[in-house]
Amino acid sequence: MSISENIKRLKRRYYNSKSQKESIGRDLIAPCLRECKLYRRGTGFFKLSVFRTYILSLDELINNDVKIEIVCSPKIDHRLYESICSVTNDSDREKIIHDFINDFISDVSGIKVGNDPDYFQRLCCYLLSKGMLEIKFAIPVKDVDLEILLLEEEEELPSSNLAERNMYHIKHGYFEFSGGARLAFEGSANESASAHMYNQEGFTVFKSWVQNDINDVNEVTKKVDRDWGVNEENRNKDIRIYPIGPEILKIIDSEATTERPVRTKTKDTKNPPTESKEDSESNKYRHQEEAVDVFLEKKHGILNMATGTGKTRTALKIVNALTEKKLIDQFIVTCYGKDLLSQWNEILNDPKDVESKKISNDYSRILYGKKDRQRFSLDPDKSGLLTSIDDLHYLESMDKKLLERTLIIYDEV
Repeated sequence: MSISENIKRLKRRYYNSKSQKESIGRDLIAPCLRECKLYRRGTGFFKLSVFRTYILSLDELINNDVKIEIVCSPKIDHRLYESICSVTNDSDREKIIHDFINDFISDVSGIKVGNDPDYFQRLCCYLLSKGMLEIKFAIPVKDVDLEILLLEEEEELPSSNLAERNMYHIKHGYFEFSGGARLAFEGSANESASAHMYNQEGFTVFKSWVQNDINDVNEVTKKVDRDWGVNEENRNKDIRIYPIGPEILKIIDSEATTERPVRTKTKDTKNPPTESKEDSESNKYRHQEEAVDVFLEKKHGILNMATGTGKTRTALKIVNALTEKKLIDQFIVTCYGKDLLSQWNEILNDPKDVESKKISNDYSRILYGKKDRQRFSLDPDKSGLLTSIDDLHYLESMDKKLLERTLIIYDEV
């Protein structure tokens, strides 16, 4: 058995707790990634933000050639759902799903045409190209259950819909270490930064070197392996598994950096680090990430940034960060003049813009104009509204609880 005392001392249960200064990602996942050979995980959702946990162990993860294997549920939007429901031919349906998976992987790896990949995207692309990260998607066998995939990330399934609760909503996994020792876990958290650090989540831990845990370790391992499809004869026949297509993997191989991507946090003026063009571009926009972090801490503020440094993009990142943490349900962009509102409308509906694409995945409508303002006031949930500052008086009639869950962006304040 080749495991360290740090792994042996891991607790029975882990929770995200601000008061106890504990997080699942930092205190359980990261330490295991530093020493394991394999991390195999079944999760309801996988989001790129989970790399905030992975980078805590990145040196060991890469140097030890750790394999991360994720099977997750795809999160589809209404347009994709309608497309799937509209076809009756199995081959057409399969093509729609494969196209969606290719599109998702293109986004998270930063290989999409017109994309300016950030550090996490470049890192994801690198790990995929090296075969260190593998992602598969699980969809229930019954086509009627596709509707349940419309749920937002980490949203619980409605009790009124128990008959159709067949989404792949699993939250378990295991680590395998040199020598064959295993640590298994199951609980409530998905594979994302919010689940690993911020949400009220928990995992129960089982260790193969503890006699009373052996049966639980074997049970969790068996379930994860069945979902992954380790043994074709013993695979989970209640789900269909969709791997990343070979054409996308080929593009990833051609786009990935030959060396591990580097994110430089500080500069030594006497001994400045050598940066690649990609790292230089990443650092160029680091101030945006810092602005987002400050805003999340202060909960309001003014983006006082020079022209061309990305106030709009930073605002979009704030919308996505608050949405991921489930702190807002809708947002409003307001300013003087139709020209500026028109620019916002173009940006939010630009399929090539990474941040806008994330917003379109999380928000079903971007409403624009006077008539749409009335629709927003009646049903604002999961909507964005672009409206003139002269028309903001209607907010006085909105429910205070709704306003507490609404982000308001004043452009050119």
